Amino acid sequence: MITIKSHIEKRLKNQPFMLENIKNGMINISALARKIEPELSMKIGRKINTNAIIMAIKRIEIKEINKSRRIKKEIKK
Repeated sequence: MITIKSHIEKRLKNQPFMLENIKNGMINISALARKIEPELSMKIGRKINTNAIIMAIKRIEIKEINKSRRIKKEIKK
């Protein structure tokens, strides 16, 4: 079974600059969620709430930001 988070992670890995632009605030997350929603609903087989997609994107973004902070700390050491 495909989950919202796994689908979004796969999609962001296929488009490497997308996550970077999300972190920089250059991409509107709610517009991205509305664009992804029809494809995701079709793959999962039921209607997906846009807010659920937005939260999944934000969680991925926070995880990636924390990962980059750890890398920066290690480089400074």
